[in-house]
Amino acid sequence: MTAEYLLGREPARLADEQPSYTDALFAAERFEGKIVEGSNFTHSTFANVSLKNTTFDRCKFVNVAFVGAYLRDTILRDCQFEGCKFINCDMTRVDIRSCSLKYYNSFTETPVPFDRVRDSLPEEGNLRQLLCENLSREASRVGDYDDAGKFRAAALDGQQRFLKAVFRRTTPYYREKYGLGDQIDAGLKLLRLAVFNLIWGSRRSHWTVFRNWVLVALVGFLVFATSYRKVEPGTSWWHAGLYGALAAIPISPPQDLELHGTHLQVWLVILRFLGLMLAAILAALLFARAYEGRR
Repeated sequence: MTAEYLLGREPARLADEQPSYTDALFAAERFEGKIVEGSNFTHSTFANVSLKNTTFDRCKFVNVAFVGAYLRDTILRDCQFEGCKFINCDMTRVDIRSCSLKYYNSFTETPVPFDRVRDSLPEEGNLRQLLCENLSREASRVGDYDDAGKFRAAALDGQQRFLKAVFRRTTPYYREKYGLGDQIDAGLKLLRLAVFNLIWGSRRSHWTVFRNWVLVALVGFLVFATSYRKVEPGTSWWHAGLYGALAAIPISPPQDLELHGTHLQVWLVILRFLGLMLAAILAALLFARAYEGRR
């Protein structure tokens, strides 16, 4: 629903010299090739407008809705956005330069290329996470999985920044707002993120999972190859190593060998568990990628 963003707005035209606009409606027009400097837009709406080749320099937008706006080659320089909504806009070639997007802006059916917004992402951890998760969903929606992964990595970076700040409580703000329970919770979440990052990487890459799967199989090969004398008599080192590597694959090894030594039996259980876990994660990631591609 976008009709609510048109109500209570007075029709207006974009003038180069006007310093501020409040409750203004810019609708169904072309405001192309203009240069707008130092203007403030508050509780206003840009609906079905073309802002192609227009430059906004040192402007402030507060609670402004952009609905169906065309921002191809639009330059946003040193602008500040607070509580703005971008709905079904074309921002694939917007030029964002040193802008502030940190206060609760949202994008719906409006993907923004990562490289065009990267330098304007919030530094504050929780705000960075919120915005990047939104933009990651938008990139996934249009099938741009590379940018979706970059935004996920940026969101994870923001989440880690925030959790570290809560855990350390090095500033008066965090010491007053968060207590011991919050510190413990933040520490546990950081540990969980570290484990997940090790398993599939910050971008949830199936290649990272596959790499880890190969590493587990290699560990299994080395453990069993170096302990081949504790396997049933007549087993060569490479045969024992192959047995250990295949243990990381979620099928039973082609031949069950008799193991002499508790540590090899423990290793066998660990390798099979890790192999099953990584196989399940890899299958889930591939299924999610295929599902997103059909949406």
